[in-house]
Amino acid sequence: MIHTTDKSWNSPTTLYIARRLQTIAKGGALSVLDMGCGDGTIIEFLMDYGYDLYGYDFPEMSAYLKNRLSRYFGTSYEEHLHIAKNEWTIPFDDDSFDVIYANQVFEHIKFMDRMLQECTRVLKPNGILLANFPLATRPVETHLGIPFAHWLPPGHCRIKYLSLFYTLGLRPKSKGMSAMEMAIKQDRYLKERTFYRFMNEILSLFAVHFESFQCETDLLIRSKLDLMKIDKNPMNRWFGSFLGHLRGNRFYSLVTHLVNAAFYVSYPKKHS
Repeated sequence: MIHTTDKSWNSPTTLYIARRLQTIAKGGALSVLDMGCGDGTIIEFLMDYGYDLYGYDFPEMSAYLKNRLSRYFGTSYEEHLHIAKNEWTIPFDDDSFDVIYANQVFEHIKFMDRMLQECTRVLKPNGILLANFPLATRPVETHLGIPFAHWLPPGHCRIKYLSLFYTLGLRPKSKGMSAMEMAIKQDRYLKERTFYRFMNEILSLFAVHFESFQCETDLLIRSKLDLMKIDKNPMNRWFGSFLGHLRGNRFYSLVTHLVNAAFYVSYPKKHS
């Protein structure tokens, strides 16, 4: 198994993905797609494991991707890294990948049914989707760090609620922006860029497009706890040890619904 000391891991999620791919590969070759790869950080961490790596994101990430990954891919860069034209299509050919991983992506996808169908299209018949993302039941909104922000309807009431956090200095403001301007900006962001879902909807959609699916947040938690054990901060090491004693189905369920969920989804149903 990949160890916490093998690299200076940037996050528990990257370690979880690396370990999961190692288990899936069983020493063999894998073609792997990073859905919504951002600036290519996770791809860079996976470069020395021998996988055939691909990724895509939106045009605003193009310069960051090229800056980080062009030295690895050289003349084949444009074959491996694509820019998406929209959020509901994957810019790769049918039956291209053994595995897709999506790190904190599905809470930003408006048309999840369409995107899962795209996953089944580009995955091979025995392909696997690894997806981790927060559910609608998470009390603290992931990107703003403000409790219950995504539970409130967009508009006047949410803007007033958000502005309170910026007025009191509980959340940082962008340079030159007032508390109200920040609140209006973040209300728009939540309305246009986040689409949180409940577990029953997610599992229902998985059932439409895949033969098998399971929640495996416990494996993501294990990566988090393993990294906490070697943290330089003794308080973090102690807290990691404490959380380690809470392992069990109830604890895993709480983390899944209140923090972040991880799913292993396999055997795509090929739609005609």
